[in-house]
Amino acid sequence: MWSKGFAAEETKAAFARVAQFAGQTESDPARFATYDADGQRMFMRGEYARAQETAEIFLREAEVERRATEAGAARRMLGFIRLFQGDLKGARSILEGALADYVPERDGETQHRFSRDTEVTSAAYLAVAQWHLGELERARQLVDRAIRRAKELGPAPTTTALFWKTMLESRRDDASATSLAAHAVLDVAENYGLKSYADLAKIYAAWARGRLHDPEVGRIECEMALTSFLAQGNKVVTPSFHGMLAELEAAACGPEVALPRIDQGLAIANETGERITDSYLHRLRGDILLKLDSADPALAEEAYRTAIAIAQQQGARSDALLASLAVARLYQSTGRPTGAHAVLAPALEGFAPTPEMPEIAEAEALLSRLA
Repeated sequence: MWSKGFAAEETKAAFARVAQFAGQTESDPARFATYDADGQRMFMRGEYARAQETAEIFLREAEVERRATEAGAARRMLGFIRLFQGDLKGARSILEGALADYVPERDGETQHRFSRDTEVTSAAYLAVAQWHLGELERARQLVDRAIRRAKELGPAPTTTALFWKTMLESRRDDASATSLAAHAVLDVAENYGLKSYADLAKIYAAWARGRLHDPEVGRIECEMALTSFLAQGNKVVTPSFHGMLAELEAAACGPEVALPRIDQGLAIANETGERITDSYLHRLRGDILLKLDSADPALAEEAYRTAIAIAQQQGARSDALLASLAVARLYQSTGRPTGAHAVLAPALEGFAPTPEMPEIAEAEALLSRLA
């Protein structure tokens, strides 16, 4: 799983053997390990509905048999899946439960039994959920907790925690922090032969390089790393990756080249049910459409409005603020200050300026000028 990739055919064949042996011996540990591995593999291949069904069976059987350690691992898996499906509040509730029920003396072996430590992964997944929900400082605390615990356990969990830190930094649109985190993942993953995480980290590192230094070189490296990742049968996170690649294409090749990449990302999201980055993709579509034709911003405005609607439906306050700020900028530039104020003021409620999201201070400054 770690060396060949979570979605690889070799991994599937290996766990088919585990399931065979489990059936022969009625081994509870093997049965639960198989649920975990199957769910992870389905998830990585973008088979979210099947992965959710497996996680729910895993959790139900663990609870019926009063196996607390297995139930925690199942909740971690189910919360993970719900997060990517865009059920942010549901994911938060499940992952908070997994963390609250975690007992180190009892559950410390989950890294060996289920390939991922329940505390490390639950805290890391929850950090991403909290960022989208607008709990920015809490997100940072959680990812730091995941890294601290992971470093006590070894290279594989450390790679996992650092990867989720990388994802969080990219969601914050902080290219410098993303670069540092991605290269930290690469250092461990390449040293220990953890292929899936190495490929993932290369995508983020290339995006950061393109944003910070050279969009064309970053675009080429990002596309190469994404091709390698997809070749393993993976589809998870690829809607987001298509958006990141579109950002680089827009800078290096022009907005007309980048627009089809957004369409590809949204098509994959529709196919798999990965909804966590839908708002981001529509907001990015608006940015690209505005570059394509700044004289007629109607299509860009429609894309931004779609991004806001999706974020509000998901309870994704951070995404809603970013899309509302894009609309407010557009309205201000086209002589509609009242409309800009109306869309931005409610999106800012509950936020305070923080380095975790510099856009909050920008939005407050714009709102003051509009008032």
